[in-house]
This record gives sequence, structure tokens and C-alpha cells, in this order.
Amino acid sequence: MLRVLIVEDSEEGRYLLQALLQGSGYEVTMATNGAEALELARADPPDIIVSDIMMPIMDGFQLCREWKRDEGLRTIPFVFYTAAYTSPQDQEFALSLGADRFITKTTEPNAFVEMLRQVIREHEAGAFAVPREPTVGEEPVYLREYSERLVRKLEEKVAELERANKQLEALRVVTTSLIGPISLQETLQAIAESTSVALGAAFVSVWVVDSEEKVLRLSALGGLPAERVMAIEEAMGAKVTDVAISLVAGRSVLAGVALSGQPFFAPDAAAIVRDAASGKMYESLRREMGIESLALLPLKVEGQILGLMACLFAQRRELDQEERQPLKTFARQAGLAIERARLYEEAERRRQELAVLHAIVATVSHSLELDTILQEALKHVLEAMKLEAGLIMLINEETATARLAAHRGLSPAVIEEGGDIDLSSVALDNLAEQLDAPLIVKDVAAAPCLAQIVMRAEGLQSCVSIPLRAKGRLLGVIDAFSYGPSPLRLLDVQLLKAIGDQVGVAIENAQLFAEAQRRVDELVFLNEIGQILSSTLKLEQVLTILMDQTATMLDAEAGSVSLLDEESGELVFMVAAGPQADKVKGLRLPPGQGIAGWVAREGQPALVPDVREDPRWYSQVDLETGFVTRSLLCVPLIAKNRVIGVVQVLNKRTGTFSEYDLSLLSSLATVAATALENAWLYEKVRTFSEELEQRVEERTSELLTLHTIAATVSRSLDLGTIVNRALEQVLALMGCRAGGFYLLDLKTDQLHLVAHQGLGEELIRAMARVKVGHGIVGLVASKGAPIVVEDISTDPRTLVQEIRDSDLRSFAAVPLQAAGQVVGVMVIGDFQKRPFNREDTALLTAIGHQIGVAVENARLYARVREEKSRMELLYDVGQCLNASLNLGEVLRNSLSLVTSRLGAQRGSILFTDADLTEYNTLTIAAIPEAVFRPGRGVVE
Repeated sequence: MLRVLIVEDSEEGRYLLQALLQGSGYEVTMATNGAEALELARADPPDIIVSDIMMPIMDGFQLCREWKRDEGLRTIPFVFYTAAYTSPQDQEFALSLGADRFITKTTEPNAFVEMLRQVIREHEAGAFAVPREPTVGEEPVYLREYSERLVRKLEEKVAELERANKQLEALRVVTTSLIGPISLQETLQAIAESTSVALGAAFVSVWVVDSEEKVLRLSALGGLPAERVMAIEEAMGAKVTDVAISLVAGRSVLAGVALSGQPFFAPDAAAIVRDAASGKMYESLRREMGIESLALLPLKVEGQILGLMACLFAQRRELDQEERQPLKTFARQAGLAIERARLYEEAERRRQELAVLHAIVATVSHSLELDTILQEALKHVLEAMKLEAGLIMLINEETATARLAAHRGLSPAVIEEGGDIDLSSVALDNLAEQLDAPLIVKDVAAAPCLAQIVMRAEGLQSCVSIPLRAKGRLLGVIDAFSYGPSPLRLLDVQLLKAIGDQVGVAIENAQLFAEAQRRVDELVFLNEIGQILSSTLKLEQVLTILMDQTATMLDAEAGSVSLLDEESGELVFMVAAGPQADKVKGLRLPPGQGIAGWVAREGQPALVPDVREDPRWYSQVDLETGFVTRSLLCVPLIAKNRVIGVVQVLNKRTGTFSEYDLSLLSSLATVAATALENAWLYEKVRTFSEELEQRVEERTSELLTLHTIAATVSRSLDLGTIVNRALEQVLALMGCRAGGFYLLDLKTDQLHLVAHQGLGEELIRAMARVKVGHGIVGLVASKGAPIVVEDISTDPRTLVQEIRDSDLRSFAAVPLQAAGQVVGVMVIGDFQKRPFNREDTALLTAIGHQIGVAVENARLYARVREEKSRMELLYDVGQCLNASLNLGEVLRNSLSLVTSRLGAQRGSILFTDADLTEYNTLTIAAIPEAVFRPGRGVVE
């Protein structure tokens, strides 16, 4: 087996050569430098030597010179294998020293092995019988040549170090963007500038993928002075940052790199000039700067293409693997920096969006004023989207109209025309379906009908429509507009939906508040009318005030009250308000004539938006008074189930009469009818009023007591305290002298008397326990319903003789309930007959619920405390068991702890020996005062 001596200072290089040559059938010896190789070869000469050139102590050139001077070694073939010295001059100098072969490390492994075999075959064939003589014989010549090689290599290393320093500095700039302040545009520009300097490129451009638009956008240029950029833009007729390449067509070289994720290297820059989008810019640069070659590198993070970096070089050259590696490193780091900057900007955008949502939520949660809510919501949405124009339309389903409720940035003409928009020709269900989610519109024709009207009027080009919903209903829409062609800055769709939902709920709340306020105003108005009616019995005065108030409340031009003449059946105008009121008073309508006559005959109200379209309209009154009626509301006056007249209002000043107006007028008609009856019902009403006041006072007192009981039972979790205090207050409230509380024991299905008052000892013993389902108390517990008995001594459900024989008479029992379950029964009674009416029973039932909840809470609290004490005892016993290995001490300490915690005076621990199988043979622990009880095996 041929022996090969490998001389290589790199451990990795030695390992690779050893593996390669041993795998090819050679025996390998290794040295790390020339001096070590000479020592090994002189001791045991190899068949061939393979040596690197650049090594410490003695390099390859010196080794070859000494090798060829040594008589014992000079005939052994010498092969140089190098990666540092690769120029033709290096090869010529190596061969001039007598080397037999010069092989670079870029040679493929198989070719390298074959070249060694060729040298060995030539050696075996006698080709090296006469060793190759060095052509550099004289020492000065050798030193000169050797020095030239070293100086040139040193210069190359210095240049290489300078390039490396530039690359490291560029990498530092890129890496700094990974940890420093984040700005995507600043990051892109820093990458372009630093890469241009580090790689010696004429200039570097950075392109970023716009996934939404599916284009590649030029985002930064490095290596070009500002005046050069301006000249390029002038030649192109556009800003360089406006350059974009479509990723859909994929015909561009740049687009191909962005889509494939594979780098592209070309010694000829003509390929990039052929790009339609970027060709003008690169052609201009190629002419002015002499661009010859280029490298396009994708910017990727975890397989996702973020963009690409284009490096253009002034010299025409093919980049080798060593030159390409720094480019790939820069691209990798640049990708990370871009991704970090994008993530930061995305996070910042999210923060701003959430701040918008928070501001909107804060606004809607602190106000019930609809106008304030809408204006603030619109302001925050437009600020977040960087837009200046927008509006909010509210939809009224009843009238099929949309109302401009808030606006910003719109022209006065649009605002003036943006009153009520008729939606009668639009299917609201289709509109609601179309606005099921936020809608992004960049074409007027595709916009919802509400937005289209404004966009066409204002010349707007794009918008975002945000539906405002609450409980599945479409209440309105927020439209944010863009006047220019620039794309809208869109918020996240889910955030827009959240904004729409929040504003929708706020609108509903505000509308509910407005409705409630309107109801309050109505009640206040009715209350005021009631006060007026109760202040006098002069019918005409009351009706005049009533009519004036009604016309004002309903915003009507005129109104009247007509009473039915029972003899003639005619309607007589008793009072009127508005223009021509004096002419109306005293007029009569024939029976059933006109809308008012129909209302009086049918006893039904009428809402007429346009009297000219109603066949019931009777115009004679207008002719006699000169008043022009357009619309009206008319309701009957009904007293004791008979029509006694009608009330009507005419011509609503703003809008049209609504169903709500009709409802309000009906309420007023009821008041008016009552006023007519007041004259002869006055005394009856006064008496009734006094009785009502008394009942209100009684109920108020009862409710106050109920509140007091609730407050009492909620202040304590002690069961005894709860039931005793509650019993005292219940007895005082009901004016009873005896009572008690039973609590249910689920294990025994029995009720136990836990609190009592006013019961004798004999009764207490007899009533102490009650089986569920037995007797009055048991029936209440089983059925969960109250039972009231006027005389308990005669009631067949009274099963206990002692109760029958007692002085108790009136008796009431109500369940104590918590979470729908009966937990006990409350009983109260008196020693004389007294009725418990329905209100009393309802009040006692409510009290029973309050006390039932308190009892259950107290029980839960007691169980929690008991469980806590048990766990603490188990924990402390465990601590005792682990505190010592002395059995006697452990048992004494454990027993002492258990008896102390349980409040016992004595205790014992009984246990069996491990080997015994029967309990009758026990060993008593040596514990003072231990008690032996056979068969227990427990702690007592």
C-alpha cells in the first residue's frame, strides 16, 4: 500500500484529505507544517508528498526547496495542493523549485485523486528516476522570487481584509438595524448604502414585495448621489420610488427572482435593462456609470420572500462562489432587518388601531348623546386611516330612509343635499347583506348605494364602508373616502368590524336612551296634564289647557276636542287651538261624517298622512273656517266603555305624524275622557286617592323592611345570627307574636327548628323536627309553595296534637329557597285570627328568598371553613410525621396535635403489628394516658 505524507496546517483540510486518500486505498501520514514534515520524512520516507503552501514555521515553498536539496528525499514526487497561491506566477515559481505537480484546492476530489495516481504511475515508470532539478538555483534568486510571492500574497490578504472590513462594517450597519430604533424606510436605505460600499458595487437597489397589490416596489437606492437620482428621475419622467414591477405576469427578471426565491448572477447587465418597469432607470445608469454585471438576491425570512436586492458592478465579471457568499450573507441579514422593521411597523400600526378602538369605546361608554358619539367615532376612524372625508348615515327601517347624522371634510353642497335619502326603491335586506362586513371599494360602481350617492357628487374615487350593527340589525354605515388615486390606508377588517359593532351598540344605546327620555318626557307631560286636571273642575278651562299642551307636544299647527251629543249623535267642537280656533268652536259634524265622525262611530283611532287621499275626508269645516288641513291624527274619547267624543290634531310642522304620535295622543285622549268624568267622580277619586296613599305607605314600609332584612342577612355569614335577626324583623313587620325558622337536613330529609320566638317549651319540643311532606311545614318544603291558614287548630293538615291544643290560630309558612332549591321553611303566627292577604304572602315569599340565599351562603361559608380546618390539620399532622424518625415522639406529637385541634381532653392511637393478621392481638403505643380498645385500629 502506497504511503502518502500530507502536509496541511488546517485540521479540517487534513481530515478531508485523509478521508479521501484512505478511501482511495492509500496509507496516510500527516504533518502540520514543513519542519514537521521533513522530520517525519527523514525518519520514514513516504512514497509521495502532498503539501499546502501557506503554513506556519516552514511554508510549502521552503519545504519543497529543502526536500529537493535532501539526497534521501529529492527523488520522491512532490505535489503542491493549495487554495491561497493560485495564480500562474505562483504555479511557475512552485515548479521552478522542483515540484512535480501544482494542484489547486478547487479541483474536484475525483480529479485530484486521479492526478495523484498519474504522478505515482509516472514515478513507477521511471519518469522521476532523474529528479526534477530546481531552476532557481542561486540563493539570491530564490529569495527574490520567494519574497515577491510573499509580498504579492500579503497585498492580496490586505486587500481581502479591507474588503472583509467593509463587509463587516456593512453587516454591522444591517445588524444594528436589528437592535436599534426601527424604521422600515431607514432600514432599507441603510442596507442599500452599506451594501454598496462593502461590496464595491456601483449602486444597490432594494425592492420590497407588496403582497396586497402583487407588485415589487423600488424602495431604496444606495451608492448614488442625490443629483444622480434626480437626473434619473428626469430621464424616466417619474419618481424612482414610483417604479413597480408586476408579480402576476412574471416576465421580468426581477419578478422572476422574487417569485422563485433563487439568486440571479449575470456578467452582462443587459438582462435587467430589458425589464419594462425598471429598464429606463437601469439603462440610464448603465450608460452613465458603465454598469456591466449584476447580482439579484432574494431577501427571505423563513422561506417567505420579502423582496430582493439588486447589486450592479462597473466591471464585467463572473462572480465566483467566494464572491457570491458575502452577497448572500448581506441578503440574509437584510431580510431579517426588513422583517423586523416590518413587524415593528405592523405592531405600531396595531397599537394605533387598538388606540382608535379604545378611544371609540371610551367615547361611547362615557356618553349617551348620539351626536357626540357619532362625531367622535368618525373623527377617530378618519385619523386612524389618514383620511379627511367621511360620513355616518343612520337607517330608519320604518320610513325606509337614511339620514346624514355626522360628516367631516365634505363640501357644503353634499351636506345640504344629504338630508333624508329615500331607500324605498332599495331592498333593505339586500343592503344589509351587502354590508355584512366592512367593504373596501375602489370603484364607484361597486360601492353601496349610500356611498355611491356621495362619491358621485363629490368626485371621490375610493372608500371603506363600515356597517354599524346591533343585535343583527343594520343601523347605519360609516363611509371613509379618498379623493385621490392613492390607495387607502386600510385598518384590519376585524378591527373595522369591531369598531362598527361598538358604534352600533352605542347607537342602539343612545337611541334607547333617547326613547327612554322621550318616554320620560311623555310621562312628565301626562303628569303635568294630570296635575292640571286635578287642580280644577271647570271643564272648558281644563280642555283648553289640554288642547294647547297637546298641540305643542305633537308639534301640530292646530287641534280640537269634540264631544258627542247623545240626543242628535252629532260631534260638537267644544275647544280648539291654532289658527281659526274661534271659528271652529261650536261647529257640528253630522253623525258619522268625515274622519272624526268615523272615529267616533268605530271607536278606533286614525292616522291620515294626506287627507286628500282619504275618502272619509269632510272638507266642509275647512271651507267654513278657511283653515287648510293636510294631515291629521284623530282618537276617540272613551269613558266607561263608551265613546263620548274625539280629539284631533292637524298638520305636523316638521315631518309627518308617526305611530308614536298616535300612541301619545291616545294617552292624552284617555286623560281627556277622564277629565270629563271628573266632575261627578271627584269625590270618589278623592276617597280612592286617600286609600291609595295609605296602601302606598304600607307597601313602602314593607319594602323598606324587606330592604332592611336583606341588608341584615347580607352583613353576616353566621347562620344563627342570620335567622335570629331575620325572625325579629319579620315578626315586627307582620305584627305577629310567634314564629320560627326550619332548616332542611338533606341526609335525614327532615326539617329542624333552628330559631324560634314566642313559642312555649311544649310547642318547641313538638315542632322541633318535621318530616318533609308531613304537616303544613313539611308540605311547604316538599312543594316549594307558601301555605296560609286562618285557624291552624282546625286545619286538617295540622298533624301535631300539641299545635292543635295550643293558642296559635293564624299561621303562615313560606319556603326558604336558594338557587331554585328549598333549604328551609319560615313560619309566623299569631294567637288570634288574622287574615294573611295576597300582598302579605308575596312579601313573606320575597323575604323567604332573601333569607334562603343568606342561609345557603352561610352554609357554604361554614363548609369552606370546616374544609380549611381539616386540610390544615392534615397538613400539620403530615409535618409531625416527617419531623422525626422516633416512633414514640411522632405518635405523641401527632396525637397531641389532633386532640388539641379537635378540642378533646384525651386521645389514643391503636395499631397492629405488621406481621399480625388479626385485630385481637395489638401492641399499645408507649403513650401516656393511651387507651386500648381492641378492634378499632384508629386514632381517637
